[in-house]
Amino acid sequence: MSSAATKNFGQMVRQGRIPGIPFGIPTIDRTVLGVQPHELVVISAPSSVGKSTMLQYNAMAAYLAGPEHRPCFITLEMEGDAVLRKFDTMATNFQYHALKALQLDDTDMEKWETWGERVANAPNDIIILDEVDECSVERVAAEILRWKPSAMFVDYFGIMTPVSSGRDSKTYEGMANMAKALKRVPRRTLTPVFTAAQTNRAGFKEGVRADNIADTIEIFRSADIMLGLERDEEDDPNTMSVRIVKNRDGPKGHTEMQWVMNTMEFHERGKFTGKAKDAPPVIVIEEE
Repeated sequence: MSSAATKNFGQMVRQGRIPGIPFGIPTIDRTVLGVQPHELVVISAPSSVGKSTMLQYNAMAAYLAGPEHRPCFITLEMEGDAVLRKFDTMATNFQYHALKALQLDDTDMEKWETWGERVANAPNDIIILDEVDECSVERVAAEILRWKPSAMFVDYFGIMTPVSSGRDSKTYEGMANMAKALKRVPRRTLTPVFTAAQTNRAGFKEGVRADNIADTIEIFRSADIMLGLERDEEDDPNTMSVRIVKNRDGPKGHTEMQWVMNTMEFHERGKFTGKAKDAPPVIVIEEE
């Protein structure tokens, strides 16, 4: 290890920082120890459970982790203003729909202005790209080379433009080739890539599994880390179960988060549960 690397490692230890990009979920961060530069992360869930919101939450956690972090967020579903509204609500916890309707009260306006000052004075920012018509793997790699972010977020895998072109591009083979190519991007650029993948209909009953990922199982095989999200909106809409479905370099387990969409109040509650043979020490996160 070089002297510079040794100094950096010692500084992280003294500051209690993890050696990678955080998810913003304390016990999962302590288990995974941060996303490393060469890793592909996939957030998977059935439709409308919260994949895009989790990607934004992870991007916000990366942004807040330190001034050296500069995440880039490619949105293929929403326009930039909608993405910014979510980031602002995550930061301030005022009513999302009130912000969308431009009906914030004086207290919320003060919170928004304070957050705006903090962002304006910060040495880093979140780069949002919302006009990417053909988001191929090559385009993702090109944007990394252009912006040099600390992490790249792509929302989401299923609507990217596959490697193959023409009539057969959306076939299993085309999507499989895209998954394999996407894995090579962080490996070559040393910039971690986060994306989301949808499950098929079985995911609503079974939760996220390797054999129910839509489009292609290759996105599961290519992922270094896959987090599965499960939420029952009828039974408990404010609870999100987050499970480490795959962790190429460590243990698995799951935890629960408070998940209040309208105010974007997301934080861990309860304790981490892992397999007895490979789970880390249990760390209890108390609610404030």
